[in-house]
Amino acid sequence: MFLRNPPRLGLSRRNFLEVGAAAGLLYVLPGCSSSSDDASNTGAEAAYDKLLLGSLNGFGLDQGPNAGVGIAVLNNKRQIAGIRAGTPHGQPYLFEGGTFFDVLPPGEIDPNGLTLPQLNEAGELYFPSVIAQMGAFRTPNNVWTRVPSRSQYGNEYITNVRLADDGALYGVRSQAGVPFQDPSTTMKWQNGTWTDLSVIPDLPPVNGNDPTTMDGRAVRGVARDGKMVMTHIAAVTTGGNGLPKEQCWIQNLDGSRVDLLALVVDGWGLDPLGINDLGQVAGTMTLGSNGFNGAFPFLYKGGTEVFTLGTEAGEALAMNNVGDVLYQAAGKTMLYRADGTRQDLTSVFAADTRVYGMNDARDLFVSNAEGAFLLTPKV
Repeated sequence: MFLRNPPRLGLSRRNFLEVGAAAGLLYVLPGCSSSSDDASNTGAEAAYDKLLLGSLNGFGLDQGPNAGVGIAVLNNKRQIAGIRAGTPHGQPYLFEGGTFFDVLPPGEIDPNGLTLPQLNEAGELYFPSVIAQMGAFRTPNNVWTRVPSRSQYGNEYITNVRLADDGALYGVRSQAGVPFQDPSTTMKWQNGTWTDLSVIPDLPPVNGNDPTTMDGRAVRGVARDGKMVMTHIAAVTTGGNGLPKEQCWIQNLDGSRVDLLALVVDGWGLDPLGINDLGQVAGTMTLGSNGFNGAFPFLYKGGTEVFTLGTEAGEALAMNNVGDVLYQAAGKTMLYRADGTRQDLTSVFAADTRVYGMNDARDLFVSNAEGAFLLTPKV
């Protein structure tokens, strides 16, 4: 249900231990040893049914849906939302009841300008537009509503919007043409209007970043209780040759926050998939100056520790609301289950597979050169 920039499996990354960093810098999640070799792969390939949804000459899914960044494309109803392949901003579609069909917004919104499709558990859709100063919100009975991206405050825009399961939209209000703005304000759209929620507190310097240069503050996910995971890119004033780093925090509606990057020793950045209804955050962290010590899948389960899923370098691929995380490490594709066990699913995926989402039943939406597939666990 939570995904950003669908990666292609088989990417090679440096191992954290090979570059001389101390293993003690990593908080390894219990159940995830220093090697993925101990994870069960018994019957992995037979554990999933594989349903072909689109082919090279089919619905235009030959390269997978161009789903964009930080979005959920698969929900618990086995609905799938996406953008037709072939153009950067193509025709939006919905898969449900075993059928793909185009979803057409009102005539005043050019469907070719819609991007970053978002889908919630109610089957509601939201598509921001890269052409018009508005987005498009669709109910399950095909009623569309235009959502303005320019706020009632004049020369300000609401960007990086995310759709919650209650149909509300959350975003960040910033002044047009001003990339660095501190503080910013989180916004909520519901019942036809945008309202202010809370001012995002000034963030303290972390490992040499300059908190006055906030570029691209973004809502990256919303839990059912309105808790958000957010990121921003901050310029670095000391070390790192001035390259930016990505800070990540959980923003509560009362204005308080949990700064996740500050919990990571030698952390350079956290790139989250989103936040689930348990308040957990999964994603990929980079360590060391400029991320030199590698990238690793992580899971935050609350408290004061951000855990890695083992010590091998890799990246998180998908997570769901019950605490399962699909990730890649050491050339393997692993499923970390909420009960603390792991399964090696490498044999399930072709080398060029892209993973687009995982729901609470561990259904997976993937694509490769053969087409797009819905993988469902066998009972």
